[in-house]
Amino acid sequence: MTILHWILYCALPAAAAGLLLVGVLGPRLLGIAMAAAVLAPHALLRALPPWPWELVQRPAGETAGAWTLWGVVAAGLFGSLHDLRLWPRALGLPPALALLLAVPWLASAGQRSGWSFETAAVEFGVAWLAIGAGWFALRTAALSGAGAGMLAAGCICLVGDALLIGVADRTTLAAVGGPAVVLVVAAVSLVWRRQFAAGEGAALALAVAHSLPLLLAFFGGRIGPLVALLALLAPAPLWLATRRPARPGGCGDPVLVTLALLGSATFVTVANLLHAR
Repeated sequence: MTILHWILYCALPAAAAGLLLVGVLGPRLLGIAMAAAVLAPHALLRALPPWPWELVQRPAGETAGAWTLWGVVAAGLFGSLHDLRLWPRALGLPPALALLLAVPWLASAGQRSGWSFETAAVEFGVAWLAIGAGWFALRTAALSGAGAGMLAAGCICLVGDALLIGVADRTTLAAVGGPAVVLVVAAVSLVWRRQFAAGEGAALALAVAHSLPLLLAFFGGRIGPLVALLALLAPAPLWLATRRPARPGGCGDPVLVTLALLGSATFVTVANLLHAR
């Protein structure tokens, strides 16, 4: 995939989705904007991935990439429904946990048939712990009022994912590049919005968009286990931003948010350096 294709089929549609849905209509639509950015390259190229009910009828080895896209879309749509309060808040946690538990299962569709029980337990156990740590940090930052910090950490993580995995094929182009552009545009919207009141749903969409492509690359042999673990844990330092209450109308303690973002950037940098060796 050339840089021109990336700009035309991913960056521009994702920027439009981020500007309209997040910059104009508000941060509660961040999840839908990310879902639109994931599907846009396929729709523009007239090659939408098979629908989920079609994927269940195909061999597992052929469906991992498509399941990755639909996983990000599902997390984005559910996240916005939750943040718009169209989904009962009391019932919000079980679907979120189900999506997070499904991430390694979807990403490993082409490999897990050859695993032993012990291998599957180790692979899934470590993946769930790393994904859970990142999601917990993003979620607590959103609930504590550090929405701008959560947005910045998401930008760092997704841009790092794009550098780590690359956007050579259409699946990674959509799953990594699209959400990254949406977050960058949403961050730019802080110039006139001044505050990013993020919700739990936005944190879930970010966690899935960050972890699913990374695990797909890991299970496909494109990145090593240590690189994948460091990249998955990149949002975790944002937990520091929740250690003090947010200032009225602010986005959390500035010093702690800065330290958290530096921690995320360090995780991403080390992962990229290890991958380059």
